[in-house]
Amino acid sequence: MVGVVVECADRPRFDGRLHAVDSVLDEAPAISPELIEVLREAADDVLCPIGVALAAALPSGSAPVVARGFELTPRGRAAHASGAAPGVAGR
Repeated sequence: MVGVVVECADRPRFDGRLHAVDSVLDEAPAISPELIEVLREAADDVLCPIGVALAAALPSGSAPVVARGFELTPRGRAAHASGAAPGVAGR
C-alpha cells in the first residue's frame, strides 16, 4: 500500500485501523503542511474522505500504477508450442 503521511503524533486522532510505515519513497513532502490543512478543511466541507482530497492534490503521475499481466506456466508454454492451444497465438 502506498499512502501519504499527514501527521506524526504519539497518539492517533483516528479511531480506525492504521498501518505502519514500511519505507519512505520521498523524503521531501509532496504536499506542504499548509496545503494538507486546506485539504482537511475542504474534505470536511464537502464530506469526502481526506484520502480523496490528497489524491486529487498530488502531482499528476505520482500515484502508483499497477501493471497487470500474465505469464504462461512451463506446461502452458509446452501446450502452446505443440499447437494444443489453438487460437492462442494471436493474443
